[in-house]
Amino acid sequence: MKRILFFFMMLAMTSCATWKNVPERLDKFVGEAEENVSNYSQSDWEQSKQAYQNMISDFSEHEEEYTPEERRVVMKAIGRYHGLLIVHSLRDAWEFLKTMIQILPDYWEGVKDVFKEFISDKKQEISDLVQTLIDPEGIDRKINNLVQDWDNLLDGVSSEIESALEEYEYEE
Repeated sequence: MKRILFFFMMLAMTSCATWKNVPERLDKFVGEAEENVSNYSQSDWEQSKQAYQNMISDFSEHEEEYTPEERRVVMKAIGRYHGLLIVHSLRDAWEFLKTMIQILPDYWEGVKDVFKEFISDKKQEISDLVQTLIDPEGIDRKINNLVQDWDNLLDGVSSEIESALEEYEYEE
């Protein structure tokens, strides 16, 4: 019986110690993350987020038992950690955009080629179908206008992309 009572007392003390020092642990944890963030791998981020969530859960379960100063320490640490996550996400997005800018002209050329081929392949089918329903000369003009408008649209967008890329290269 004494062993059981001792076990529950130790469990209670350990539990108390775990949530009692969350403000200090969280502040230290975020400080270490700030120092090492440039070396974090994706796996490091996942482990970091899990440890962070565990501390936040401990804090949330006992939030009312902390002093106002301890809550301020936690809120500031949360803000710092969220700032690290935002900066990390922005860096990932920036790297993705740089990659996209490099491949975009070739990518867009490919899209244009497929659409031009599709339109030219289907032009006769569309024309034949419409000829049976409506005035063949009027439809032919409309299809040609549509193809021309589509080509103009693709060329215009392509020009805009090329201009943007030239400006981007000039700025670098």
